[in-house]
Amino acid sequence: MNINYNQLFHFYAIAKEGSIKKAAEKLHITQPTLSSQLKVLEDTLGLKLFDRKGKRLFINDNGKIILEYANRIFRISEEMLRFLNQGHHPTTRLLKIGITPMISTDMATDFVKNLKLSKQFTISIERLSYNEIKEKFKHGEIDLALTDYAFKTERNVSQKVILSTPIVPVAGILYNHLDENYPFSLEKAPVIQFNYENAISKALNNVIGNKLIKLEHSLEVNDVDMAKLLVEKNQGIGFLPLAFIEKDIEAGYLTPISKDNAGQFEVYCTITPDKAKFIPLESYKFKS
Repeated sequence: MNINYNQLFHFYAIAKEGSIKKAAEKLHITQPTLSSQLKVLEDTLGLKLFDRKGKRLFINDNGKIILEYANRIFRISEEMLRFLNQGHHPTTRLLKIGITPMISTDMATDFVKNLKLSKQFTISIERLSYNEIKEKFKHGEIDLALTDYAFKTERNVSQKVILSTPIVPVAGILYNHLDENYPFSLEKAPVIQFNYENAISKALNNVIGNKLIKLEHSLEVNDVDMAKLLVEKNQGIGFLPLAFIEKDIEAGYLTPISKDNAGQFEVYCTITPDKAKFIPLESYKFKS
C-alpha cells in the first residue's frame, strides 16, 4: 500500500477546515475534485475516515488516528523547510537523500540537522521502497541513503552502520499490563506487524516461534512511524527500535512490556564518493 501524500494533504485540509466546501475554497480546487481525492485515499487505506450525516462530515476514530499522523508529517516537513531555508545563500550542490519506510521521520530530520552542511548545499529527501533505493542509486538519482539493511550497488559507494539499537516490545496505556506473562500475553492483544520482511518482523517471528505462540489478531502497516502511532493509540502491541521511541517512553506514551530485547535494529548510511568528500562518514554517528 503506497500513500499519495497529496491525497493525505487534502484529507488533512478537510479535517482542519471541518468541511469539503471550506477546504476546497482554501485549496482553490473544486469540491468534486476534493471529494474524489478523499475517496481514493479511503479506498487505499481500506478505511472510512469520516462519518457522513446528511451533507455534513464528522471525523471518526480512524480519521483521528490518520489526522494525528498527518499532523506529524506536515509539521516536520515545515520544520525541515524552515531549517533548510535559514540564511538564504546561492546553492551550487544538490544532495539527494533516499530513506526507507523503516527509518523514522524524526530520525531523518535529526540526521539532516546533524550533517552541518555548507549552505552551498540544497537537500532533497524522498521516502522510497527497497527496490527504488537500489534502482535510484544505480542510475545516479540519489547520493545518499538511510536504510535498515545493507545492500550492494553497481556504483562505488561507502557504507556504514550509523545506528544499532535494541528492538523492544512496547504498548500504550491500554495494553501495558501485558508485561505479565510475556511473551504469552501477546496472544491477548492485536500485534502491529509489517507487511514485508525486515529486522523487526524477524525479531517478532523469533519471539513467537520459539515459544509456539499463536497471534490471534494483528494489524499490518508498511512504515515505522505508523506502527508507533498505532501503538500509542492503543491499537495493539508493537516491536520498535528503542532509539526511535525513547522520548515516547520517557513521556509515558509507551511502556516496554519486557526487559528482554527482541533483537537488534541497524541503520545503514550509504553515500557516493563525490558527496562523501564533503561529508565524512564519521559525522553520521548517532547514539545507540
